[in-house]
Amino acid sequence: MGFKRNDAQQMDLINDSFLKTSDRTKRIVENSWAKHFYEIIFSSINEERFEVLYSNNSATRPNTPANIMIGVLILKELFTLTDDELLESVICDVRFQYALGTTSFKEQPLSDRSFSRFRERLVSYYEQTGIDLVKEEMEYLADSFCSFFDLQPTMKRMDSLLVASSCRKLNRFALFYKCVSNLAKEIDKSGAVELLAGKELYLSKNYFNRAIMYKKHQDIEEDWEKCVNDGLLFLEETAEKLSENTHYKNLMRLFEEQLTFEGEKPKLLSIRKVSPDSLQNPSDPDASYKKKNRKSYIGYVANIVETFDEKLSLITSYDFEKNTVSDYQFIYQFIEHWDREKPCQLITDGGYGSEDVFKKAEEKNIDLCTTALRGIDPNPWEADFVFDEKTHALVSCPQGYKPEKSKYYPYLDQSRSTFNKILCKMCPFFDQCISKEQKKTVVVIKSEKSVFRAQQIKRMETKEFKKLAKLRNGIEAIPSLLRRRYHVDSMPFRGLVRTKICFGFKLGAINAKRIIKRQKDKKKRIVENIKTVNLMIKINFYLTD
Repeated sequence: MGFKRNDAQQMDLINDSFLKTSDRTKRIVENSWAKHFYEIIFSSINEERFEVLYSNNSATRPNTPANIMIGVLILKELFTLTDDELLESVICDVRFQYALGTTSFKEQPLSDRSFSRFRERLVSYYEQTGIDLVKEEMEYLADSFCSFFDLQPTMKRMDSLLVASSCRKLNRFALFYKCVSNLAKEIDKSGAVELLAGKELYLSKNYFNRAIMYKKHQDIEEDWEKCVNDGLLFLEETAEKLSENTHYKNLMRLFEEQLTFEGEKPKLLSIRKVSPDSLQNPSDPDASYKKKNRKSYIGYVANIVETFDEKLSLITSYDFEKNTVSDYQFIYQFIEHWDREKPCQLITDGGYGSEDVFKKAEEKNIDLCTTALRGIDPNPWEADFVFDEKTHALVSCPQGYKPEKSKYYPYLDQSRSTFNKILCKMCPFFDQCISKEQKKTVVVIKSEKSVFRAQQIKRMETKEFKKLAKLRNGIEAIPSLLRRRYHVDSMPFRGLVRTKICFGFKLGAINAKRIIKRQKDKKKRIVENIKTVNLMIKINFYLTD
């Protein structure tokens, strides 16, 4: 299938179906969301980005226009439609056709397989190159919208959310049985029936529930040992034929992650020694485990960056990874790729804050504002300790006293300083200071990290900081919105790549909805202003008459 640009975006004055409709229909469509979607969102889509998904041979059958595919998949998430409902809407609803610029087409350029084939091309390209074209396009569109609405990239806020996989949560025995059963079915398909002699239970659809739900604990242990031994036999006997098979790899991975061998006998590892990145369900091998706020999650984690001002907020950047990735890694990566010269205010919660992140942000001209700090809070007065930038030795204490001796120990990342005992006794913070008294001196051991934390706490007490902290609450609506309206925890896809692509379109739909609402409100205000002006003209006319 060859790539071809969509040249039919302008209305055909002769064949355009929209121009032949009634004035009433035209008025309804032009006052709906479709006009704003076409003019601002659809017209901004970069078709050339997706040229790499198709052949360069112009003699082959042309592709469905890439901008139509991107636009229609955003509409799918915007209205929470299935693929079948989406196809029906595009074929039968003139608003969808207007929004996608297809009113001049004799027949809509979509079929029931168009969406799945396009998604498969995106997944295949990602797996080959590691490039997420949907993420690139959504962020490009967000930058275009910021330019259109003059939304400056100087105020940003960041938050993360856990995204559940749609796979079933399995206990350890069920996980072993499922993996062995999947490989047994592959062996049955390959024709090696002799390996399954006496092991036909793995091919039974009902045995899984009977084995899990209706057996006592001691019986389950016996079944587990048999299941592991059968699995080891399957792996050994099919190593040559099925070593590249997905189910073979899943079973091999499971045994490596959860078993240890004492002699020849397999033994389960302690649950505490099993990695959170281990296999949770063979139907979604990429899903990982995380426990947060006493709740366990199997799936992924998303990090969202929102650019905002008083009138509008848009999601301008995002990441989607296994849920073993921390907030620290997300923000460090964001700062690392920041390439703008203008200063930026980035507001986050306390999970993103650390000394390394603050220093990196300062180098990139980003003013990082975290609403809390992790760990034990030091006393605010400790912020006035002064260190030498080169030697990292302590220069003076909060009262301005200089130490008699001071030495920095790199392996401890701390500075050991001795102060005059008489001067220390006169200090109002002496009782609160962590120090050790000697005969004539007082020893103070202090690190730059603790002083830095104290400086942050001191900053948090200012009025300016409290105003900024309140602005972060706006991004809390996005995780709730994704779960309630866009059903992010029950996406009909499994695997990191497919889920990530679907997630990107959901964020594109959130931006689209905000833009459409902004334009409608703007139009409403213009109409109200016109009415007000006309009313004033009439009043002046009667007063002067």
